[in-house]
Amino acid sequence: MNFDNFNITINTQALTLECVRVPQDEETFGVPIARLDLFEVRDQTVAIRDYKLFSDWCDNIRIMLCSIRIAQSRIKESIFLEDRGFRFIELNYVPYFDDLQLAKVSTTEIDILPVTSDDQEHLTALARRSIQIGRFHQDPRVNGASSGRRYSQWVRRAFENPNQRVLKCVRAGDIVGFFVVETPEPGGRFWSLIGFDPEFAGRGLGYSTWTAMLRYHQLEGVQKITTSISSHNVAVMNLYVKLGFRFSEPQITLHWHPVGSKVLGQ
Repeated sequence: MNFDNFNITINTQALTLECVRVPQDEETFGVPIARLDLFEVRDQTVAIRDYKLFSDWCDNIRIMLCSIRIAQSRIKESIFLEDRGFRFIELNYVPYFDDLQLAKVSTTEIDILPVTSDDQEHLTALARRSIQIGRFHQDPRVNGASSGRRYSQWVRRAFENPNQRVLKCVRAGDIVGFFVVETPEPGGRFWSLIGFDPEFAGRGLGYSTWTAMLRYHQLEGVQKITTSISSHNVAVMNLYVKLGFRFSEPQITLHWHPVGSKVLGQ
């Protein structure tokens, strides 16, 4: 086992576990937050003993939220974690669009433009009010206002992150939305965060905006696009189906909070 105040790794015959602190979320909530990146149970009985090393680590550091996403088919691990206080929050879907260069993508009235520093205040505020569906919003043990602040800070950091681009979606001079874009591999793009102004909802502009993004990437020579959405966001799931995205196996999102802890972010 390897551990310090910022991460822990356990690798025994019964259990493999890797967990790290999440400084971005700690900035938002002001308390220790962790994320399980790897979790595999091979012997459930012996794993209980090995897992206590992780549980003690969480207690010593006073972790106030630990999250994990695992494939929905990994029921054994899900049950093991739920028996130890983790709770189901959502299914997380990863839509993908292959062979973008072969697709027929129409032009729309939406322009996709790089942001400037003058856009930062507007887009951070837009993220706060427009993103209302996600694992933090769905968890009743997390304060809703703090969840909104988390997305606002996400956009602010994206302006400063050389590995991310923020693109604004503009119609007739009005910003209707934004996309935070990453490049996980050559010829690929990942939409890590998306905001759409609710003021423009119900006008058919959602489909036009997402289509404009597809067209933008097609002109860049991109081959594949992936993104991540919550199963609670039914409307956008239908949108991705309409756009021609396909879906891989969803992941289960689980959250753990210490017994008796207050609502996070209050």
